[in-house]
Parts: sequence; C-alpha cells; structure tokens
Amino acid sequence: MIQPQAQTSLTLLKHIMENFPDGVFTLNSDLKISYVNPAFCQLMGYDESDLVGSDIKTHLEDLNILAECQTEIHAKGYCQGQETIFKRADGVLLNISKNVQTLVDDEGKVGLIISVRDLTPIHQLNNKLTQTSQELEHYNQYLSDIVSERTQILNDQMAVLSSYKKAIDVSSMVSKCGLDKRVIEVNDSLCERSGYSREELIGQECTFLWTAESKQAVPEITEMVLTGTYWNGMVTMLTKTGSIFYIEACIVPICNESGEVIELVNISHDVTPLMETTQALSHRLHYDSLTELPNRIKLLADAEASNQSEHIILFNIDSFNEINTFYGHYLADKLLKVLARKLVELTLGLPAQVYKLPVDEFAIVIKNDWSRLKLEQFVQSLLEVVSARSFKVGVAQINLTLTAGLASSDLLNNQTKDALVAADMALKMAKKQRKPFVFYESSLNIKQSYENNLVWIKRLRSAMEEDRLVPFFQPVVNAKTLKVDYYECLVRIVETDGQIVAPYNFLETAKKLKLYPQLTRRMLEKAFAKFADEPECFSINLSIEDIVDPITSAWIVDKVRACLFAERVIFEIVESEGIQNYDLVNHFIREVKQYGVKIAIDDFGAGYSNFIYIMRLDIDFIKIDGSIIRDIQHNKSSQVITETIINFARKLNIQTVAEFVADESIYDYVKHLEIDNLQGYLFGKPESYLLSAS
Repeated sequence: MIQPQAQTSLTLLKHIMENFPDGVFTLNSDLKISYVNPAFCQLMGYDESDLVGSDIKTHLEDLNILAECQTEIHAKGYCQGQETIFKRADGVLLNISKNVQTLVDDEGKVGLIISVRDLTPIHQLNNKLTQTSQELEHYNQYLSDIVSERTQILNDQMAVLSSYKKAIDVSSMVSKCGLDKRVIEVNDSLCERSGYSREELIGQECTFLWTAESKQAVPEITEMVLTGTYWNGMVTMLTKTGSIFYIEACIVPICNESGEVIELVNISHDVTPLMETTQALSHRLHYDSLTELPNRIKLLADAEASNQSEHIILFNIDSFNEINTFYGHYLADKLLKVLARKLVELTLGLPAQVYKLPVDEFAIVIKNDWSRLKLEQFVQSLLEVVSARSFKVGVAQINLTLTAGLASSDLLNNQTKDALVAADMALKMAKKQRKPFVFYESSLNIKQSYENNLVWIKRLRSAMEEDRLVPFFQPVVNAKTLKVDYYECLVRIVETDGQIVAPYNFLETAKKLKLYPQLTRRMLEKAFAKFADEPECFSINLSIEDIVDPITSAWIVDKVRACLFAERVIFEIVESEGIQNYDLVNHFIREVKQYGVKIAIDDFGAGYSNFIYIMRLDIDFIKIDGSIIRDIQHNKSSQVITETIINFARKLNIQTVAEFVADESIYDYVKHLEIDNLQGYLFGKPESYLLSAS
C-alpha cells in the first residue's frame, strides 16, 4: 500500500505540474518525447498523441542549440535559461527559454526533463485548476480502487514529479500560505531573491515581503481567492536589504474534495529588469535629454489629466537659427541649458512648471487664478529679465530676447490642451506682428481657421478638378546593398505655375473638409497605373479614416483584387493617428494580404506610439519616425528608442525602415544597427520619376 503521505504528495505534485503555466516535457535517451504537459501541447499547437513519441529535432528550428545544450548537460547535469526557437504545428516560430535537467527513472535509464517559459497562458490557470480539480476527484477514486496493483507505477510517477518540482524551483519563485495568511512553505528561488532564509520567512504574514503600495490590493485578492478564483497581477517586494524588486504573481487557491479553499499557492516570476527598462524608457520619452525638463509629451499628458484652471505661456528664442549657425550646436545647446535654469529660477515659489519643447521653445504652465493683467505683468517682467542680461556660455557672452504666446484654459472651456494650441497660435501671431507677447483671444482662431479653410477649399478643389494631384516617388533602399527595394508614393499638388506643394500644407484641411477619401482614391489610381508596367515594389500611405470607412476600404480591396501585381504593393498605415477599432483594421489587413499585399506601420515612435499595435496587427514593416532618426547620432534617447524598436521587431520577424536618413552623419550611425531599409534625402528626394528611369 502507498503511504497516505506519499499519495498526497504525488497528487499535489501532479496537480501542480498539470496546471503549471510553463510547458514541461521529458525526453528519453533517444531524444524522443516521452511526456508532455497540457501547457506544452497548447504552446506547440499539437495534441499529446502527436507529441509523445516524436523526435525533438522535428520541433527545433536550430539544431545547433541541441548540441550546445547536450554539452552543458554533460558538464553540469543541467542546462538553465537557454534560448531556443521551437516550431508550432502551424509553422509559427516561437522564442522560448528552457531549463533542462537529467532524469533517471527507477530502471536507471537516463532522460531529460525540460520546462519552457510561456508568458501568456497564466491567465488561463484558473480554468485549468477547476478542470484539474474535477479530474483529480475522479482520479483519486480510481487510485483507491487499484492502489495495490499500481504501487510500482505510482513510485515511478513520484520520481518523475519530483524532477518536475526541481524544474519549477529553478524557473519560478513559489510560496504557500495557510488560511491564517501565514507562510508555510517557500522554495529556494524566493529565498535567494529576497535575501531571507527559509526559517525567516516561514510563519510570517503572506504579504511580509510586499511593499505598502502592493498591500493595498490585499482586500481585492482575498475576496477573489477565498471564492476559488485565482488572482494575477504585478507586485512590488522588498529584499532583506530594503531594495525593491518586481514580480508577476499568480495566487491560486488550492481546494479540497469539497471545493473548500485550504491553501494558497503563489507562483511568481521576477520582472524587475523589464520594469526598470520600461521606467527608464518612459523617463527618456517624457523628459528632455538636454535640459532634464519635462518635454512636450509630458506637457500634453499633464494637460490631458488637468482638471483645474491653468495659464499656458509659450516662449520662443528669437533668431535662434542664427545663434546656432554662428556659435555652433555645442554652444547653442549649452545656451538652452542655461536658459532652462534661468526660467526655473524665475518661477521658484510659484505654482508653475517649466517644460522644454522641441528646438528653441519653452513652456510655463501656471496653476493659478491669476487675472489676465497679473499674467501679462509676470510675462513682461520675465521677458525683461532675460533680455537685460548676457548669458555666459563657454567664453561667449550671448544676449537673448524671447517672444511669448499666452492663453488661459478658463477662456477655453477649462481645457488645458486647447489652451496649449491657443498659446501656440498667439506665439505665431506675436512673431508675425513683432510683438513681445500676444494673449490669445478667440477671434484669432476663428479668423485664421476661416481664412485658411477658404483658401485651401479653393486650391484643393481646383487641383482635383484639373487633375493636378500627382504622386511623387521616394526610394527606400536596402540597408546592406543600398539598392532600391521599393518606392514610397507621396501625394503632391502641382500648382498652375509649376510650384510643387507638399502634403503637410493641405492634408489636415482635406480631412476637415471630408475630401481625404478622394485624395486616397486619386493616389491609388495613379500609383497603380504607374507601376502596372514597372517591376518595382511600391508603398502607399493609408490613414485610419481610409481603413475604417466602409466605402473607401471596400474600394481599396476591389482595387487590389483586380490588379495583377498585388504582391508588389505595400500599404503604410499612419501610426501617429492612433488605432481604436482593431477589429475593422485587422479585417482590412486580412482582406488585402490574401492577395499578397504587405502592411507597414508608418511614423512609428511618434504621436500615439504603442507596441500593442504591433502585437495585435499582422504587419510586415515598421517605419521608425524621422523625428527619432534625424538626430540619432547624438541623441541618447533616440538611440535607446530605435534599438528597442529594432529588437522588438526582429523578435517578431518584422522588417524595419529608418526614415529621414538625410545625411552621411545619420547614415554612419544607423548603418551599424540591424535595420533592414533606409529612406531619406541621402538616397533620393521625392521626385515625379523613378530613379531607375531617370
């Protein structure tokens, strides 16, 4: 008879392994798969019967890794944390991390037990536990009937499950608590990461290691797990020395045969490196690398979150281009740093925040109920202080003057983001009128918008009626060979006097006037006609409005279906506009890709940049925005962002394109990165003809 304690341990171990979120399988001495757990089957897309008995080599993309793993096993007895590429049943390649350990059964045969990390299925753990609980109840009854005949089999399984437990201990931090919320068991991984011994942890509150912030979630967690539902989330913990580390925790209730919760198991993974990288990247995205002041992205985020009256002051350095040219970039950058410190000094004691905007602009946001007169007096005083002194930069003494635009959110329905736009309009007006500052008034906006719309309505309609809307073609070259891989088709208006008008002059107006779908159709018609007799591939920009508009998207699909060269077509989705309806976008992508069309995300890294787009859309190219590439050779933030995007794309087998490679200095830097394609004036400006035909 099996001892009750051994039976309980076996049951618990099997329960844990069959519901363990990571994939686990075993290999015999012939490298044939002898056991797989459900998580591994799901990960690979096979049934258990398809996997058991199959050769592991048929599932590996790189066989060299197998030899390296075997070498390490022979040397150490295990292989830990090795990166491997597996092939799913549907042909998709999976990047996984695996831990391998030797396994000796009761007959002395040596095999291998492998655990593979799967980061996505943990949210399914509750369903797995529910299913396993039911299976366990039936299996316990089955064991009680045949226990005398299955002793040897159960002993073998105990040996296997013991090895499984070793694999879990290597890859995860595990703790177990009783209903009194006291720790009753921890594994070595948790002890090593926290710096506490097992004796110091056992008996402590189950949240002993948690920070005060994470403990705020305890009532929610308790309510969920005591009703039999698992909890999954991020937790911050403190080591014995007081340092913080981050874990992704899954707290699972363990129930008895009656469905009563008797214990809680916490299976955790350390995600500290990922969190630290994310925080560092967020800081670089929200703070100016030169002055360390919050930047425009942070200003927009703060404006979005604001719910009180605020005054916005935008400052522009007069004749900064001349300063930059005369003194050089190095001294001009130092001047910006000195001015930034001065503006911070002048706002000390005020409920104000200084921001560094692109190039030569600063902003000050004042959270106060100042009157317009007091605000103007403050700005006037600040401008006088700046203009009255010389700024010592190196050996140079530089005099500055500033121009300012002012706006108050209480005049714009208390919308700070609208006040920012209004302040920018006031700044432009002050520059145009050569005034030291202008306070925004609603009439400025109305008049400017009215006049601009009238002008562009006439120019756009005239260009469309007279067929003066034409595509220009800019080459996109292979980063290694510098030969043209494809051309991007860019819309232009040819005026009656031959002047070429770039799209930034009229695209926004076209959208406001509902003319954008007509522009898209004209561009597709002319681009398809141009490349029908050309061998090159070509790309065309599509906006989110084009894709989600049912009439326009249906017309585009029909156009693709009818052409004979869809495999040479690339549609570039303008990422900066944001994607809201993923279902519609994905439907459109599936429709056109069935004919061979490829999909690119344009301007990635600007605007509403979000890596979720890439994860949720089936795309082939990421085009890194020119605002990141243009100063990458000396901008650390641009370098970090670019390398992050490239690494992310390569792991998903997505090609990358660097936009705005305008000169040799930019090219000298990006050519050492693992970028697939380059685009910019260095390789060719947008022209009305193809380079191959020129």
